[in-house]
Amino acid sequence: MGVNFSLPADRSELLEYLQLVQRIDEMGRVLRIHGSFLSKSTDQDFMKRVEEIKQRVEEMPRGDGFAQLRKLAQDYCELLEHQIGRGRPYYQYMLYPAAGFIAIALSKTVTAPLSRLTILSQVGGMHYSSTALMQGSIMWEAVRVVADEGFKALWKGNTISVIRGVHFAIVSMGSYAFLRNLLGSIIGCDDANSTRMVNLMAGGLAGIEATMLSYSLDVVRTRLAAQRNSMYGLKGTWHAFRDLHCGSELHSPFLRKGFGLALLGTVPYMAISFFVYESFKSFLKARRPDDDSPIMDGLACGSIAGLAASTATYPLALVRRRMQLDGICGRVPIYTGGLLETFRTIIRKEGFQGLYRGIGPQCLRVVPGHAVAFMSFEMMKMSISAYQDFKRKAKSSK
Repeated sequence: MGVNFSLPADRSELLEYLQLVQRIDEMGRVLRIHGSFLSKSTDQDFMKRVEEIKQRVEEMPRGDGFAQLRKLAQDYCELLEHQIGRGRPYYQYMLYPAAGFIAIALSKTVTAPLSRLTILSQVGGMHYSSTALMQGSIMWEAVRVVADEGFKALWKGNTISVIRGVHFAIVSMGSYAFLRNLLGSIIGCDDANSTRMVNLMAGGLAGIEATMLSYSLDVVRTRLAAQRNSMYGLKGTWHAFRDLHCGSELHSPFLRKGFGLALLGTVPYMAISFFVYESFKSFLKARRPDDDSPIMDGLACGSIAGLAASTATYPLALVRRRMQLDGICGRVPIYTGGLLETFRTIIRKEGFQGLYRGIGPQCLRVVPGHAVAFMSFEMMKMSISAYQDFKRKAKSSK
């Protein structure tokens, strides 16, 4: 607080002082979290009273000693406890994650044209010759989609993409927070290396869980976005689901073509994503120890994490898309071998650059998408922390 005073010589008083400082710090954190939930009628008066007490502490003369500091600080803490312990409706603590999920939906909608152009570029080698592929570009692809299917076709498959995006974010980020705490308690986070290992393991395991629970949504989204006009005969989202679950394919989503590759790609994708995110967040915190802005840090670090993870695992994502479409609606399969044979076929037909076809719009899409997703992650953590503080204060006030 910038207060100049003489520390008490007595050991018990010094211990009491340190505990008091810790209490003030904890209450300040709670205040920052709960600031958005203060009612408008009391917000201005409450903040004014807090500022008055803080000003009195800062202006306290050096000679007043420990007793006056303790009294003023206790008044400050009691004021915070009274305001926060008044109680808020439980639903208000869902505002942060709800806002985050709405932001994810908006981000998916805004970047939907880039998402569809990415998928069309990824699977283009299944339908066009290498000469035709060399002549095309992303802008040429966009013009062709608008000319053949109309402007709204750029958003084809966006509904299922939004559902999958929100679902994937809830599962992966919720699982990551839980697994990170669990693994941290088992392995320990005593140094930087063990912390990085925990982040990598938690991210990979969270990715596996999210992929297992959302793979059917991913397949349907891919098939709808990759369909030009009516080339696959899919009439909409529900028809695509019926064709997927009631057609000639295996009924278990875990036995469908491309599921193993989805897991293989998701583990490094999520591990790299969370590892880079936590690393850059720690770097920013070390450079700016007094600047507590988790939402802005989530935006900045999330965009970097998304770009790194997407670039590193893009070939696996491209092959997965093609395997999800291979043999659809009774078509003759193109890739009849395993994973390595599929890679060899693509490289032989399109060259090594074929594995990175469509990475341009993918990078443009993933930067804002991941920034919003990790911002939502920070909002979710803030909401959980606020709810836990609310429950603790409500319990102690009884």
